Amino acid sequence: MNAFMYLTFFLFICSAHTDIKCQGYYGGHLQGITTDDSNCIFWSFTVDLVKTDMEGNVLNHIEVPNHHGDLTHSNGKVYVAVNLGEFNRESGKADSWVYIYDAYDLSFISKHEVREVVHGAGGIANHEERFFVIGGLPEGYNENYVYEYDEYFNFVKRYTIKSGYTLFGIQTVEHHDGYLWFGCYGYPDNTPLIVTDVSFSLMADGDTDFSVGIAGLSDTMFLKGNTHFVEDIKQWEGSATIVECVSDTLSANPIVFNDFFLQEDIECRGCYSGHLQGIAVSENYLYWSFTVDLVKTDMKGNVLRHITVPNHHGDLTCHDGKVYVAVEFGDFDMDDGKTDSWVYVYDSQTLSFISGHKIHETRFGAGGIAYNNGRFIVVGGLPEGYEENYIFEYDETFTFIKKHVIPSGYTYIGIQTADYYDSHFWFGTAGHETVNDSLMLLKTDESLNLVDTYPFSCDQGVAGLTGNKFLAGSSVPLVSWDSAVANYLKSEYKVWKGKISPFKYTEDPEIQERKVFIKFNTF
Repeated sequence: MNAFMYLTFFLFICSAHTDIKCQGYYGGHLQGITTDDSNCIFWSFTVDLVKTDMEGNVLNHIEVPNHHGDLTHSNGKVYVAVNLGEFNRESGKADSWVYIYDAYDLSFISKHEVREVVHGAGGIANHEERFFVIGGLPEGYNENYVYEYDEYFNFVKRYTIKSGYTLFGIQTVEHHDGYLWFGCYGYPDNTPLIVTDVSFSLMADGDTDFSVGIAGLSDTMFLKGNTHFVEDIKQWEGSATIVECVSDTLSANPIVFNDFFLQEDIECRGCYSGHLQGIAVSENYLYWSFTVDLVKTDMKGNVLRHITVPNHHGDLTCHDGKVYVAVEFGDFDMDDGKTDSWVYVYDSQTLSFISGHKIHETRFGAGGIAYNNGRFIVVGGLPEGYEENYIFEYDETFTFIKKHVIPSGYTYIGIQTADYYDSHFWFGTAGHETVNDSLMLLKTDESLNLVDTYPFSCDQGVAGLTGNKFLAGSSVPLVSWDSAVANYLKSEYKVWKGKISPFKYTEDPEIQERKVFIKFNTF
């Protein structure tokens, strides 16, 4: 069903990110953005092509000929609209091409001339093995043009959009949710966003500026590109903001977008036999581990997938289209080596089981997992009497690398949850009265050296967002606590409900002189 047939008007819902800054500085301004199926963003900076993760960390970067414009992704390739000639002139001055790169390493594959784009190729989108190229426009034209090509870049047809004059034509384009979305500079009498159906009949417009990048995410959510010239170094930087269309129908005039960020708790629909063990966020979906249930929801908590899983599935993380869960079949928190620790891997789209990896080193039980830069970090239980926690590092094949020691003091049953965010690892524990008078969050650097601890409850799930925002998981039984514990994990006794709450942290200036203390407050 089309998203705009069932939208209701609202201003804010939750998102995995609010603003994503692309690392680095580049020789031209941002021209366009696109995403792939593995949580990567591709950025075109006129003379630089960049691939990042969803937090903006650079994975690949190449220099490219001037002028690389807007881009699109399809079947493992990145397609970029390129003009080596002049823009916005009458025919004969442009030199329009589509360059193709491998999405994995940005290696050049091929290029195809698109001579029909006579005012300069500036942007590209794809839909059902068809490519749509847009570009410049001289003054005096009261319409825009879209050029259709087949998958081999044989010209098919030119379409006309009765948009009125938009300065320099169309800069960006995206096919999303059955419509084509065009980002323009606009003009005093025209809006910068144009929306058409797949036959290029004008459907709507909007005031939001997508002229340096537009990428559809899910339903009504989009990435909006931003760019800024850094005067001191004479270079450009770029970012992408998640925005949401909050108009109740596509015919709203104009279409309205708002910044997209967490404001309220998210409740996972349904009840489950075990309490919440961990949460993860990927591609604007939430993943919940309820000990014997693995659940995928949208960002409102509506269940999209649910499978029953063996006891005990713990905390989880997402990477490259897969969900990784710390699993323990043996004893937790015992000093006798009776653990049976694994990492189970599931497909993030369907939750179908992919593989299991035995990990022998987690002596007290595998309870949580995080990922960063080619390595997995597994955490788990801890017997009484230990004044430190242990973190086990593995490569992407789950070959053991190293055991790290965290001088945290004793935390009750070790570490429950883990996440990597903002160049640090964050570990949720149940704390202990001898160390802290409340639940404790541990923070380490990338080398797993302890940086700080905070009295913040996230032992049932922690996920860092963009900026200073966090998600914390929690669960409560619908019956008395004693009854819930007595009937814990009985298949017919589904009494546990989970929720995710948004938090942000700020430094308290009143005590900053004696300690930089990060305090978590709800939005």
